[in-house]
Amino acid sequence: MGKGIPASWDADMVRTHIREKIEAMGVSQREYADICGYDHTHLSRVLNGEKLPGKKILDAEGLHAVTYYEYKS
Repeated sequence: MGKGIPASWDADMVRTHIREKIEAMGVSQREYADICGYDHTHLSRVLNGEKLPGKKILDAEGLHAVTYYEYKS
């Protein structure tokens, strides 16, 4: 990982990362989804917080999901 890049992200951080990439590239959400190879409607739902980023989106961003469990406090 590069300097200043966290080793793990939550879903909101993934959304922010994608939004920043879209803005930096100067493309629409639809164009970005096409470039990455997934459905733009799915991307929109992820960015609006309606869905968690799934495998296709995570793969395109070079990320993977990790599930873990903790004791209740």
